[in-house]
Amino acid sequence: MDTIGNSAKSRAIGTVDTISDLGSLGAIAHEWEALHRADQLATVFTSPAWLRGRLSALTDPWCVLVARQGVGEPLVGLLPLRFLPPSPAERISWATERVFTMAGEEVQGLGMAGSPLADYTGFVCSAGYEEMVFAAFADHIQSLLEWRYLEIHDVLDSRLDAFLNHFPEPRFQVERHPPTPCPFLKLTDTWDAYLATRPRPRMRREIRHDLRTLERLPSLRRTSVVDDSELQISTLLALWQGRWGALPERQLTQYRAIFRSCLESGCLWLDILWDRDTPIAGLLAFLDHKQRSFCFYITGFDERYAALSPGTVIVAHAIREAIRGGYRVFDFLRGDEPYKFALGAEVRQTENVTIHRATDQEPRELV
Repeated sequence: MDTIGNSAKSRAIGTVDTISDLGSLGAIAHEWEALHRADQLATVFTSPAWLRGRLSALTDPWCVLVARQGVGEPLVGLLPLRFLPPSPAERISWATERVFTMAGEEVQGLGMAGSPLADYTGFVCSAGYEEMVFAAFADHIQSLLEWRYLEIHDVLDSRLDAFLNHFPEPRFQVERHPPTPCPFLKLTDTWDAYLATRPRPRMRREIRHDLRTLERLPSLRRTSVVDDSELQISTLLALWQGRWGALPERQLTQYRAIFRSCLESGCLWLDILWDRDTPIAGLLAFLDHKQRSFCFYITGFDERYAALSPGTVIVAHAIREAIRGGYRVFDFLRGDEPYKFALGAEVRQTENVTIHRATDQEPRELV
């Protein structure tokens, strides 16, 4: 762990520590959890449980910036980053207008550590310390890390502009990309109230019909993640890949690590519906206990059961269980597929930006 306190902005906050190993990250787990719990804008994707799993299987180098009021003082800010593999300029979309001058260069990038597996990214910060923390983080990133572009994607955090203000022109260029739609459903107190008020009429009829049809299946059974977690995770990943195509083993390893870490921390929900020993459909969600949000992450079903509408049934089942669990929001996360709105969803958007560093701006030496 390196303590950086050699710039005016960093001294304003005290220290910015750089953590790049799981042992040091584990040492601040309780502080991180307390900071995350107090930050009303932080999501499950910036929680210790989710990011610990992500970083444990991440093959790219990563670091977590940690801000304190002073050495030994409480944690007031945290920002997880990953170093993106150097790529030829010709392969980077934003460089199309600069390929002529950058041709042949290997361009180093930075990104949010959770991306692209995290549907939401953002900061973790104590209220009232945002300006000092963001100034210290920006100074550290600009002065002590090597990068030509910084991707900040899928940000669900209203403090983003306050952070971007510390990357002024002409030293930096902030490029804004189209936002990402993220539908969410405000839940009612009961399942009957949800059916009566949220879905569109046709979807309401389909939910009632499809649930009755599948639940009349004589050999139908349901399992949850507490029954056999490894079997549940493997079965869901198989259903998901059967629906959308096979994934590289390296990517599957990352998903498994995140799921296991969240299960260990009590923020994973996973149900599978079976026809005897044949899985019909499954759905996995992350549980944001602080926000009372049920975050629908992945689903899959066996195409051989398509006549029973297993996709509709498993999502309706998850919504019903979220209501029973007292959750206030069913978050569909990224993607504006029509079925989400038929179920009654509203939409919000996450922000996507890329910060470009001028070629004459080089990081300074650590002292």
